[in-house]
Amino acid sequence: MNTLPGLIMSVCVLLLFTAYSLTKLIHLLSRHNPLIAQAELQNFYTSEYVANFEEIDFKIAWGVEGYHDRISRDDEEFVYWDV
Repeated sequence: MNTLPGLIMSVCVLLLFTAYSLTKLIHLLSRHNPLIAQAELQNFYTSEYVANFEEIDFKIAWGVEGYHDRISRDDEEFVYWDV
């Protein structure tokens, strides 16, 4: 009987999750309130803000690998280096 409390809690969590999901689905389908997630900081940056990547020394790197063989592709046929 040690699993009975776990079973009850699992069913309760499943019911709560289902109820929440159904209310969000009903809101979306009825177009009552299509907002699912809400931003905490509204209009944090204005449209006049321009990010200067050289000023903040922003750098990005990524790798390219084959889809089937997962081997890194770093020859000129596959990769164009723009430094």
